[in-house]
Amino acid sequence: MEKRNGRKNAIEIPDVRTKRRRAAFFVVISLLVIASIITLLIGLSKLMFKGNPRMAFRELHVSSSGYWNKKDDYITRILGLKKNTNIFSLDLQKLRQKLRTIPSVEDATVVRILPDTILVNITERMPRALVNFSNAKWVIDENTVLMERRFSMASQLSLPLLVGVPYRNFSGGDRLPELKPALDLICKILRNFPDMELLRLSVATPDQFDFHIRYRNGKIYRVIMPVQNRGLDFMLNALQSAIIHAYQLGDDRSTFNLSFDGQVIIY
Repeated sequence: MEKRNGRKNAIEIPDVRTKRRRAAFFVVISLLVIASIITLLIGLSKLMFKGNPRMAFRELHVSSSGYWNKKDDYITRILGLKKNTNIFSLDLQKLRQKLRTIPSVEDATVVRILPDTILVNITERMPRALVNFSNAKWVIDENTVLMERRFSMASQLSLPLLVGVPYRNFSGGDRLPELKPALDLICKILRNFPDMELLRLSVATPDQFDFHIRYRNGKIYRVIMPVQNRGLDFMLNALQSAIIHAYQLGDDRSTFNLSFDGQVIIY
């Protein structure tokens, strides 16, 4: 009797084949559940977003600190956006890349504002000089990128004139790396020497800067400086000291030549 009860109370341990069948069954059920959830989410997504008529594109707003600010219709045409296109069908990354092909645009962000708006924020290139003519078609930024003056913030700025740039068939977005030393000089004066206003800079001679500045005393000086020098800060500090010294002495000469190892020759 005890022997029979012992057999009845024994726990049956599944064999390996049974375990595999159960595991396979569990995996199949899990995959079916996951697939059902994904299908449900896709359906809900289409219903709530891509299939929702309230999510149709209707407005684009542009924010910028320069020329492109509030150019909503213009940017809409550039991006080729059509009214009533579902806002979630738009590839924001592609729109951003398209904006960055505009020569005067340095960077941009594009975001959706639900239910029907695209918000564009543009960081514009800062023009640093007019190229060759005072009524120039072209301006250039400190990274030597050319852009059309009319499509930039140039109208808001007082820009020096960069002359002697070899002419060719310029296109917006062209880079002129050979002008980098000249742009470095322009930016150095603008940022670190507020008493100097650079008016005109010639790059006609490759190894020499020839430029005119207006100093805080109102007088205009011509400056000759080697391109390969002991450092812009050193040379411009030497120039400033020489101008101040000459002014204090009542010296009316206005040409300062720094081509002699940092020595300033006045004539």
